[in-house]
Amino acid sequence: MNTMNDKIVRQNLFKITKAYAKATGLSLSTISGRFYGNQAFLEDFRSGKIKSMTVRKIDEMLEKLSAVWPEGVAWPETVPISMARPEIRGKKSVKSTD
Repeated sequence: MNTMNDKIVRQNLFKITKAYAKATGLSLSTISGRFYGNQAFLEDFRSGKIKSMTVRKIDEMLEKLSAVWPEGVAWPETVPISMARPEIRGKKSVKSTD
């Protein structure tokens, strides 16, 4: 399932990696190899061939990028994800036992 947050995380990750690519002149496959360990990962993730990425891996990748981010280049503005309770479609809600 491709949720709204999944879509936002993908868009945010690509906004950041594209900004880094532009600032450094590196290709996305080189960035993918250096910061994820797999040159095909970013393209496969963007295309949907890879369906998911753990929050831990996203955090690790962002920390690595942040550590070497070019001086004077602004970190891109990103869209926050929602942690609000999602609406359940087609199912009746279950009452809490608390």
